[in-house]
Amino acid sequence: MECSNTNNLTEIAKVGEKLCKIMDFNDKLITAINTSIEGIALLDENGIYLWMNEAHEKMFGYGEDELIGKSWTELYRKRDVNYFIDNVFPIVEMNGSWHGEATAISKDGRTKVEEILTLTALPDGGLICTCRDKNR
Repeated sequence: MECSNTNNLTEIAKVGEKLCKIMDFNDKLITAINTSIEGIALLDENGIYLWMNEAHEKMFGYGEDELIGKSWTELYRKRDVNYFIDNVFPIVEMNGSWHGEATAISKDGRTKVEEILTLTALPDGGLICTCRDKNR
């Protein structure tokens, strides 16, 4: 059985075209997320920050990548951490998401950040966190 080089090149061109469309969409999606005024972060199954947009960093007074590799608990007082563990995470586990208000602490340790927060479960056990400062 002979294979036509023309057919192979046509198929390769089609795959290349699809890949370019996927990459273009990916670039637009990343731009949209990074320019959002909402803070957006991805956490792994252990609550460790994997990624966040600039709005999330600025909301809490952190610089680029300062929270990456750290726990979400860095942003909350002990009683608030316990509240999330006891009350919020069971809802996320049961419903797949939770939406409400929380009070975080900025990097300086003194400034309260009143936030509107949404947590959405990911299939791998991680979370998407979207947040907005109530006072801005």
